[in-house]
Parts: sequence; structure tokens; C-alpha cells
Amino acid sequence: MKSSYFLFLFHVIVGYFTYTYVITNTSDSTLYWFLNYDIHQYNWLDFFRVGTPFMLFLNYPFLKLDLPFWFGNLIYACIGFWGIYLFSKWAYKVLNIKSSGNLLIFILLGFILIQPNLHVWNSLISKEVIVFWSISAIFYSSLSIAKRWYQGSIGVFLLVMLRPHVAFMLLTSAIIVFILDRKLSHKLRLLVFSGAVLSCTGLFFLMLKISKIRYFDWSRIQHYNEFSVLSLKETSGYVPMLDYNYVYKLFSLNFRPLFFDAYNAFTLLASLENIISLLFVLFGLLLVFKNFKTLAFSRWMKVSFLFFIIASALYIERYSNLGLFMRTKMMYMPFLFVAITAVISQSMKMNSLNHKLIRLTTVPLSLQYLLKGQPRYMSAFFEVLCVSSGSTKDLEEVANREGVKVQEVEMTRQITPFKDLKSVWKLYKLFKKEKPAIVHTHTPKAGIVGMLAANLAGVPFRLHTVAGLPLMEAQGIKRFVLDTVEKLTYSFATKVYPNSKGLEEFILSHRFTNKSKVKMIGNGSSNGIDTTFFNPSLYTKNSKQELRAQLGLGEKDFVFVFVGRLVSDKGVNELVNAFKGLTSQLVNQSTHYKLLLVGPLETELDPLQDQTLNEIESNLTIITTGFQPDVRPYFAISNALVFPSYREGFPNVVMQAGAMGLPSIVTDINGCNEIIEDGKNGLIIPPKNTKALQEKMLRLVEDEQLYKHLASNSREMITSRYEQKLVWEALLEEYKRLLVNSGQ
Repeated sequence: MKSSYFLFLFHVIVGYFTYTYVITNTSDSTLYWFLNYDIHQYNWLDFFRVGTPFMLFLNYPFLKLDLPFWFGNLIYACIGFWGIYLFSKWAYKVLNIKSSGNLLIFILLGFILIQPNLHVWNSLISKEVIVFWSISAIFYSSLSIAKRWYQGSIGVFLLVMLRPHVAFMLLTSAIIVFILDRKLSHKLRLLVFSGAVLSCTGLFFLMLKISKIRYFDWSRIQHYNEFSVLSLKETSGYVPMLDYNYVYKLFSLNFRPLFFDAYNAFTLLASLENIISLLFVLFGLLLVFKNFKTLAFSRWMKVSFLFFIIASALYIERYSNLGLFMRTKMMYMPFLFVAITAVISQSMKMNSLNHKLIRLTTVPLSLQYLLKGQPRYMSAFFEVLCVSSGSTKDLEEVANREGVKVQEVEMTRQITPFKDLKSVWKLYKLFKKEKPAIVHTHTPKAGIVGMLAANLAGVPFRLHTVAGLPLMEAQGIKRFVLDTVEKLTYSFATKVYPNSKGLEEFILSHRFTNKSKVKMIGNGSSNGIDTTFFNPSLYTKNSKQELRAQLGLGEKDFVFVFVGRLVSDKGVNELVNAFKGLTSQLVNQSTHYKLLLVGPLETELDPLQDQTLNEIESNLTIITTGFQPDVRPYFAISNALVFPSYREGFPNVVMQAGAMGLPSIVTDINGCNEIIEDGKNGLIIPPKNTKALQEKMLRLVEDEQLYKHLASNSREMITSRYEQKLVWEALLEEYKRLLVNSGQ
């Protein structure tokens, strides 16, 4: 509050000197206040037009009351301060000054807010006052559109009416940022693009109309710009822009006048301000290039940078006067300065942190397959250490393939309290030794022991990904124990990332933790899918025929494939039972079909029923392959995936099958019902429902038109939503966001 009073006092002082200058020199302010017009010759609506007339429209009511020029200047000075105040509130919020407590950032914001040029043009009767208020209102309202939409709407209206070219530049900047934001859905980006084309086209022709260019002709536009530049040749602050190269034009517009240009006290003061601004921008750009990989560029930062670039590129072709330079850049430079301040803030925080990331899973299999490629990607930004239990050979394979360090810490998948405490102690010592900025755990057991150890070791960011909850199928005391463990895991974590919307809703509905801790990354999935790797075009007709022959599959056999662990909660009992009764249901008895089971048979945790095992062993149309390091060939020779699991997080198998062009039959559970849209790229059934499963399998075999429809959509619906790089980028963005907003 005290800083606001100081800012107001500074604005009053600058405003006073500006007013004394205006009343003794020629200025547009007098024109806008009708000092050279007889107001009684005009009606109010005569001035309701785009451009300069709209300024006269805004002032008309005051002039009808015969209010003096000084009063009008006072009104505009107050509006100008209001615009600066909105700008300061926006900057204060986006720079996170309250929680960061960074003195340097506070000082830099102070420098931005007390620039004399900002206050000069916001303290007199001018378009700049309304334009800057409008831009500030738009940026400020973007912080909470639901609450401040009206303020932003007024800002947009005033900006379009007074300076449609500024509205065009700002809109273009925002549209580019949104269209290139791959975290947004294709549909939303297409909608934004469509609206942008219409809006920008309208603004562009409005600009041509104001410029009195009747139709679009590039040579006419160039002639108009050259005329504008040369028309200022006789002014005292003329700059021969037509003689300069592109770089020097940009420099002149944004950082002149300098001392060699000064011809009065105002230009001398502006020179000092511009020298500081130049050094500030150069330092900021240096940090951008140096720390580009680790910086988290939020949307407002991107818009601010683009606004500066687009505005500079257009204005250098239009203006050639030092006074116009100072007036013009006041509309976009303050927002650039805030973006650069954010870059400086992030760089300071990132340099103060140890950029070490530890990824922790219960078994190496998760690192080898479920998170494949992700450690290598993150190693470009962090020093990555992968930790898991299991054999040294498996961990060495992870180290060689991912190019990261690995560490073995014994953990069990069962409920073993004493062994778990031992694991916590070992992880605690490891975390104290490595001092990572982030510990990110996956799988339930790694989650509880990892988050507890990281909490005890004081790791700043303790992240846990939820990719399925075994407790969903548990009952009684076991359910109570698992619920308690899950709640403890989340309490030790600083962030919890369910990898599907369904899991997020389950966690919140059961009150495992508070909503502020929970966030789904991107569109879901722990690792996305590499659609260049899972691509059906990689497999030739001959190679598929050879593998089919090896497995005893006929060329015309309709093959249902299941990929995963052969355990009860994957729905394998129901699948085998449904497949067994399929023959009697077929209308066309000449149809041949097979069931291909790809995955390891687990007998310790959640084993299959005896009758299921007997059927798998005795039924010649059921083929098992055991564990396969590369499942793509088996998708390539199959016709459809059947995945009747009881519970999932966000199953990779369903995405992999889709990327390979297979439609899927899945259960209506978390993750599965987000990847598959019933009747579009697959079919959805209730869990544990053998009859429904059998009916859908039968339908796929006999309804050829439906099958082709589902298959035709399968790959595109994966590539557009779950491309692996998009998931990695979203997670990296989250890491960066946490680090730069930490206040450390």
C-alpha cells in the first residue's frame, strides 16, 4: 500500500511538469480538448468513429459542461495512474513477489514503474493514456477472466476504437502463443485459429480504412509508410529511418534518444532512461540464450516478447521522430521489461538450486518400459539418477539405454513393514548424500517409502505419480491398510500426479489429500506413446505372415490380443471364459479366430483361477508367448486388443494398440475410458462382465463395417492426444514451474 502512495506521488510530480510543458508548447492534447473547435457545431455521435475522432467522442460530455483544459488534463492523469496501477498489480502477481521475497526483483519492478516516460505519456490528454489503460486491463483481467472479464472487454473495445493496429498486434501475439501451445487440444487450437483469422482480418481492413487505403495493395502500404516517415523530416526530433538498416532501425525505435540525440531537458532525461533500459534488455536476452532450456516461459511471457517483436517490426516502418519513439514504445516496452524480470528471477532461482532429479520405481521394469526414454529426455535439463530394486543387470541396462546414473535400493512389492523401514533408511541416506531438488516416485511401494524418506531428508519437491490403485479391488482390513498407506504417501508428497482424470476424481472423492496437491499432467498418461516407434507401417506383409506362421495363426484368422501380466485383476479369467464360449455364438461358423496372450504369468500376486490356467493350456486356439521385450510385432499381426482390466491408471497397452491401428475392447475404468471413446476407436464394457465381453468380441468379428470404422480412427486418436514428446514437455514444464515458483 505504501508503495502505491509513493507511485501516486511520483505520478503527480511528473504530471505537473508535463502539464507545464504542454500548456506552453504545441501538443495534440489541445486538439483533443477542442480548444481549436466550436463544440456547438457538432453532435456527440459525430465522433463515434475509429481512430482520433473517438478521442473527441470521449471528451465531448466534459466539453459540453465547459470544463477547462486543466481539468481535462487532471482526469486523464488519473486514468493514466489507474492504468499504471493495474499494470503494477498484474506485474506484482505474475512475478510472484509476495511469496518469493526477492529484493532484487522488487527493485527491478520499482525501476519499471518509475520510468519517467511511462508517467509522462500517462499524465496528459492523449490516446496513450487510454491505450495503456486498455492493455493493462487486458493483461490484468487475464489473471482471472471469470472475475474480470468486463474489465478486459472494455479494454479490448477502447483499444479497437482508438488504436486498431495495436489491438491487431496484441491479438496476433496472443493467437500465436495459443496456437503453438501443444498442451491445448487440437479442437481448441482450431477454434482459436478460426476466431483469430476473422478478428485479425477485420482489424486489418479497419487499419486500411483509417489509413485511407481503399484495398489491399502492398505497394500502396509501402508508399503510405514512406510518406509518414518523410512527413516528419522538418521536426526537431527527426530520425532518418529510411537510411538505416533493419537492426539500427529497431535500436533507434526502442532505445533512442540517447545522449548524442538530446536537445532539451526531456530528451536528456529520456537518454538516461534509455541507457538503463538497453542494458536491462541486453542482460535479459543474454540470460534467455544462456538458460533457454531451463526457463519456463509462461503464456504471458511469450505474449509480451511477441508483442514487443511485432510492434517493433511494424513501427520502424512508420515513425521517424524521437518524440514518437518515446510515445509509441511506452505501450509495449513495460510488458517486455516484466517478462525480462521474470527471466532474471527464474535464472536466479535455478542457479541457486541443485538441478538433480531422482526417479524412483519399485522394480526396474517400470524404468525399462513404462518410463522408457523419459530419463534420457530429462537428462538434458537435470542431473538424473534412477533408483529401483532388482538385479544389477536390469539397472545397468537402464543406465546404458537412458544415459543416466542408476542406484539399487532393495524394495518389495508386498506389505513387509520391517523391510520397508529398511528401504526408507537406505533412501534417506541416499537423498541426504545426493541432495536432489526433486524426487519423483512411481508405483505404490516406491511411493510410500520414497516420499517418506524424501520428506525426512528435506527434499524440496517430492512428487508422486499415481498410475493405478490396487486398493480399488481390496476389501476389509487390507483396504483399510492400503487406504492409510496411500494417504500417508500423499501427505509426505508436495505434489500428486494421477495419470488419468478418473484417478484424479477417485483420489479427491475419497479425500486422500487436498485438491491443491493434485494435478493431472497434460491429457493423462505417465509417459505417452512414441508413435514413430509404435507404427504399423514399420512391418511388412511378409514379416507379419512369417510371425503368424510361427505362432500357428492362419492368414485369415481374426486375432484378439491381450498384452500385460496374466493375473486376475487384468480380467484374464473373464477374457478366457468369454473366448471359450465364442464359438457357439458365431453366426458364420467358417470364421476362424484366435486369442493371443502376450505377457508373463504371475503366480505369487493375484494368480489366475485353476480352470483358466487349464483352458489356456488345453485350448489350441489360445496362444501364449510369455514376456516379450518388444510387443509391436504381436500388435502388427492382431486384429483387435481385448483389455478387460479391473483397474488401471492410464494403460500404455491401450495407447500402444491404438498407435498400431488396432481398435480395443476395454472396461469402463480409469484411463481406459479416457483413451477409448465407445463406438469411435473401440468398445467399452462393464468390468468383470464375461457376457458383455463376449458380445463385444462377437460384434467385432461379425460387423465388418463397425470394425473398419473403429480401426480407421484408432491411430489418429492416439497421435493427436498422447504423443510421447507432448507428455515429456508437459512434465518438464511442471518441473520448471515448481522450481521457479518455489521462492527459494
